[in-house]
Amino acid sequence: MRNLIVTLSGAILILVHGFAYAQMDLKTVKEAIVTKNAQWRAVEEYDAKNPMRLGLLMDKNPSASGQHMLKTALLPFLLPGAFDWRDVGGENFVTPVRDQGYCGSCWAFGAVAALESATLIGLDSPGIDLDLSEQALVSCTPISSCDGGELDMAAEVLLKQGTPVENCYPYLQHNAPCGDMCEGSLAFQNAYGIRGWGWVSHDTTPDLETLKNMLVTTGPLAVGFMVYQDFKAYQSGIYSYTSGELLGGHGALLVGYDDTLNCFIVKNSWGPAWGENGYFRIAYSETKNCVKFANWAIAYLGAAVPENRMVPGITANGKETLIVPAGESIQIAVSLNPVHQGGTSDVDWWIWFTGPSGQFGWDMESRQWKEGLQRIAYPPVYLNGYPVFTFDGVNGPVLEPGAYTFHLDMDENADGVYDGTWQSFATVVVKR
Repeated sequence: MRNLIVTLSGAILILVHGFAYAQMDLKTVKEAIVTKNAQWRAVEEYDAKNPMRLGLLMDKNPSASGQHMLKTALLPFLLPGAFDWRDVGGENFVTPVRDQGYCGSCWAFGAVAALESATLIGLDSPGIDLDLSEQALVSCTPISSCDGGELDMAAEVLLKQGTPVENCYPYLQHNAPCGDMCEGSLAFQNAYGIRGWGWVSHDTTPDLETLKNMLVTTGPLAVGFMVYQDFKAYQSGIYSYTSGELLGGHGALLVGYDDTLNCFIVKNSWGPAWGENGYFRIAYSETKNCVKFANWAIAYLGAAVPENRMVPGITANGKETLIVPAGESIQIAVSLNPVHQGGTSDVDWWIWFTGPSGQFGWDMESRQWKEGLQRIAYPPVYLNGYPVFTFDGVNGPVLEPGAYTFHLDMDENADGVYDGTWQSFATVVVKR
């Protein structure tokens, strides 16, 4: 289907591959910029060939991702007045601007861009164009596609299975089967992923100091915000909302900030010809108004590259969050996802939980829970498969009423010191 451009009452309606969006008359946009004394410039004419697609769906159920809320109080940091991951001591940890084209996949591009940067930071390899596959997320993420997706869903996929390099599943700009990638499902065993993630802000105005803190300490952040008609006309400067109707949600990558100019620096996914070489700056004020910039923001807690990528997993009765009445049987199961055992003997493992009576670790030799952390020198899979711990009064003690958090953690080394490099946990609430 060819693009069709129609003028209706001073607006432009562009039909692109079956999708439609309206753009304001540029004269109206420019007048609003002047009237509101905004600090940005509009384009001279719209690029009809650039669809400037959106696609972010906002998760309205924070309880589904509650265990991923970051404890920001544990992250004190003296912030510089300005910071940009493209220039950290002259080194660039941000990959080139991509173009999502005719697909509502901004959520995947924001998530993958954050992973690319996290990997460069983790490997201390600035300046490398690590090009990872967005199509793998579009095609292999549950309930997400070119019709839109969620940042937290993308983060979960990157945690549990990762994404391969671009050549394994090149970007198609449309929906396609997950099985079309190179080597099928085996591609995920050579995937890049993350060791953990957390919400910095979730459907709420972010605290600016916390947002900047997480940006500096963990790396570029995948963020979501609302796009209005005037944003489509952005060319340069510090964007602030001036006019137009809401078009939808959008995902992007927060890479820096400048306190002197009171703005954030953001990598977009509409190609390098858009905005400031594919980037835009946006005023701090836009976190508190209808734009809701970074009201959805996710931080990655370390990258996992193919040669050492193993994600531990732990569930309670098959769930990550479980609420049960007192006396009900509870099974805690641990696993690796994906199953990739290379090099696993040269790490420390820890299976432990905290509850009303304190902290207890699983001692693999005595097969008992002992007070405090107990180091496991080899992966559980080497010792009679993955353990399943039952709390039912017969095979194991009954859990008294209260809140319990069960952990399966793995360190990068075998020094006997708890680092918790790769972590997974399940929460159990036992009700009276």
